Amino acid sequence: MKRRHPLVSILTLVVTSLMAGTATASVALTFGADVTPLNCDDAVPLSMTGSGGAVAGVQIDMLIPFPAFVPVGDNPCTLGPGVAGTVTSALTTSPAPPAGMQRLRIIILDFGGATYADGLLATCKLRAATSTPTGTYVMTADGAMASDSSGNILPATGGNGEVTVTAPAFCCS
Repeated sequence: MKRRHPLVSILTLVVTSLMAGTATASVALTFGADVTPLNCDDAVPLSMTGSGGAVAGVQIDMLIPFPAFVPVGDNPCTLGPGVAGTVTSALTTSPAPPAGMQRLRIIILDFGGATYADGLLATCKLRAATSTPTGTYVMTADGAMASDSSGNILPATGGNGEVTVTAPAFCCS
């Protein structure tokens, strides 16, 4: 009798578990738009649609044009009004961001098992550098993921957002 390598059994179990999940929602995580006239901090919204009330956790990366913008603080994102749980956001280099970009990873979940309704989940503060010229800058969504309260993966997509600089941000350093 030919024996399988133990790793093959583990991979089969993981794939089977993921495929058996209750992927009932088709979730869209989308960064919104912000306009910044002569100020430093821009609040880029992160919203969700298509959750069907089944989403208990999300993760998405925002690719930020650098050095035009930088995240404000160690955890630049805050939960939207009425959203329970925790938001954790930080710069990461895994996977490496494209040239001229920084990768801000955003994770939102509630350890109490609450699920999230469609709407505003969080806002993320970015700061425009003093040398940032006027124009519109795309905040690219990457690696969108969602899960239900049992940890089953739900299909998810990400939508880009933008920040429009209407005047140089003289107040920033």
